[in-house]
Amino acid sequence: MERPVSVYRCDAVNCMGTISSTAVLDISKSLSSQTNSAPVLTETLIDKKVKIGELVELSIAVSRVSLPVRVVWWNHGSQIAVGDKYSVVENAEGRYSVVINPVELCDDGEWKVSVENQFGSAASECTLTLRVPKNYRKPRFVENLKAVLTKAGLVSFECKVVGYPTPVLRWFKDGAELKPGDVYQLSGSRSLGTYSCLARNCMGEAVSTAALTVEDIGEKFPESKSELRFLVPLQDAAVKIGDKHRFSIQVTYSPCLEIAWRYKEVAVGNNERVTLSKEDGGFYHCDINQALLEDEGEWSVIAKDSGHEIDTKCLLSVTVPKHYKKPRFLEPLKAVLTEEGAVNLEC
Repeated sequence: MERPVSVYRCDAVNCMGTISSTAVLDISKSLSSQTNSAPVLTETLIDKKVKIGELVELSIAVSRVSLPVRVVWWNHGSQIAVGDKYSVVENAEGRYSVVINPVELCDDGEWKVSVENQFGSAASECTLTLRVPKNYRKPRFVENLKAVLTKAGLVSFECKVVGYPTPVLRWFKDGAELKPGDVYQLSGSRSLGTYSCLARNCMGEAVSTAALTVEDIGEKFPESKSELRFLVPLQDAAVKIGDKHRFSIQVTYSPCLEIAWRYKEVAVGNNERVTLSKEDGGFYHCDINQALLEDEGEWSVIAKDSGHEIDTKCLLSVTVPKHYKKPRFLEPLKAVLTEEGAVNLEC
């Protein structure tokens, strides 16, 4: 058997840079206090009756001498997927829970939890019974999704859906979820595709779909005679390292407009530090959440429609106060195993 060794790392990060420190912990001594046997459940699952739509928590407790263990939750024979609805909670005392919020019709019935360690496995089962009020109904589309042109030059995707409790609506384009809301401004060929509305409540879900094609754009947006140009171009700017900065432009309206942001001729997209957005009136923004030295240099925007392509450029300077310093470890990371079996990390 290989020696049970754990490696821990601490990263220190600020706007000036990053530094790391590591520590190695051999926990072989702590294994002597564990038993060489399958997991022992000191608390098992119990049957529950709850109202549909409420929060439900199913819990077990595992003897501490059985730790560490791997715990998997099952509903109707299928492993659950942890996410918005199902969350898994555990603590160092050996207590494990699954939280269902909200509990839905599909959760009614058999639940099971399996617990494994290197010496064997154990399991527990229970039945979850849901009370469903008579007026509860699964979502249903009274009017299917359709695209409607507004006076502001936007395409509004509209539909009518009924159900109780009131369904939550989610919007998708070509299978990818869109931001909340039912109106999206056209932005060139990227607007083409299949749009869907998913209506969901604790009783179930329903979907309605509509497609936006090149023909739709041609019918809804006859060609404009206005020239494509920047009403507000990019402006040179300076920002202190670590601060936020916003680039903004305004461009004349075009039915097939595409906007591309670039930094030193490299395409820029949404990420942890950069957020791209747009507003009515032809305004487009690029927000830097935390300016770094690597952001210094030339930024540009390319605006393109079916017949024209224009660009605007600016220079960004990043200033660094004299007292700013990169992180430095005065003492390296240390990993210490306590008598209770916990690991303390110090640096």
